[in-house]
Amino acid sequence: MSVGIGVRPDGDEKGPAVVFHVPDGGTAEDGGVFPRLARPRFCYDDWTAARYPDPASAAKGLQKACGKTLATIILIGTAEKAGQTDDSEIWKKFYCAKTADERGRVPVRRSFEAGEPFQFVFTDGSTLEFLPTSGGEVRVGENSIPVGTTAGLNRNDFLPNVFFRELIGQRLTHVGAEADDRPWGYGYSLSFFFENGWFLWFSFGNAPWRYRLEAEGGGRAFDLVPYRRIKEARLALCPPEISIPNGWFGQEYFTVYPLSRAAAETRRAGEYVGPRGDAFSFSSLYVMDGFFLRALEEEFDPSIRRTYLCGPGRELADWELRFFEYGENVYTRDAVFRVLQKTRAVVRRIRQDPAGEDATAFRLDFSTLLEDKEAWSDVRYERFYLPENERVGVFMDFFTRLCDRLERLLSRAGADDFIVFEGP
Repeated sequence: MSVGIGVRPDGDEKGPAVVFHVPDGGTAEDGGVFPRLARPRFCYDDWTAARYPDPASAAKGLQKACGKTLATIILIGTAEKAGQTDDSEIWKKFYCAKTADERGRVPVRRSFEAGEPFQFVFTDGSTLEFLPTSGGEVRVGENSIPVGTTAGLNRNDFLPNVFFRELIGQRLTHVGAEADDRPWGYGYSLSFFFENGWFLWFSFGNAPWRYRLEAEGGGRAFDLVPYRRIKEARLALCPPEISIPNGWFGQEYFTVYPLSRAAAETRRAGEYVGPRGDAFSFSSLYVMDGFFLRALEEEFDPSIRRTYLCGPGRELADWELRFFEYGENVYTRDAVFRVLQKTRAVVRRIRQDPAGEDATAFRLDFSTLLEDKEAWSDVRYERFYLPENERVGVFMDFFTRLCDRLERLLSRAGADDFIVFEGP
């Protein structure tokens, strides 16, 4: 089974241990045939980073890092929406480009989004790690994640040190906190200022665990970067991996999050309460015709919707009491646990008998179609086809990580909380 190990960044057995979730080739439930990773996976539940209640207190605590020189920036997990922009002129230039070289010169935003920690590594060997939680709170670790750890819930596919190369080798001069009131902002931000006039925005707050990193400098349009820089920073994962973003991700994605009884009563009174706290997302593309969605439908209880989500004096029509593939479905923790057990049972049977009935049905459940992360996450939208011989392994990896993330959500949810699956 997966185990936790103590890792001390300095190798000192007397120092404080940092515990990580380490895949050992798979869990007992999935048959133990996962490809091994060269390094451990970061596990949020075992992370010992300090909690700052707001950006101002975090900025104050980070002043002691000023004067240090940045050696590199490391991202755990995936980068999403790199370079994406609403600027119609940029889109026009991109799609009118006739060659790859011309497309590579198109300026796009020097920004990306993520949902797992990023790490500053300084030339003196010390590190700082950052991740927001909710309500403006931010967690900051000091030497809390060994350098080189890049896999978390998802494997790393992006190199911030390449994307923000102007910051590397520069001395951090000061850290500021501010309200992020830009139209695309997140509500809060920490600003890291460097000696060469560049600074890095760490914007967060509107979606727990999700944040934006964006660099600017020199008082000119340095927030734009040639598209080829994204291509240089993007890593090709082999085998490919279906990402499971933390937080609310957007259209065409399911979002899963806990809903307290009090929040459910607020909804019942007519006020919508959206994803909060420990939310995560996954693409509907991989579950719409599969066993996971069927398990959700089997465990759906219409009485929850009638009791907790229907306003006073209103009766729900029969169609409103059905399971919605493209809507909101609310479950008890026990029901979601049963979904978890059913999903793991299917995964286990396929692992044990790759040629059996479950594996055959599984192959029929899913198209070979996968989103091309390099293109979709940046500016363009393209798709490619996954070879048949890679298909089952990629999806088994996805469902095992999905179950792991769902189990962790259940363990952190309150005893009386509901679990919401909000459809695409």
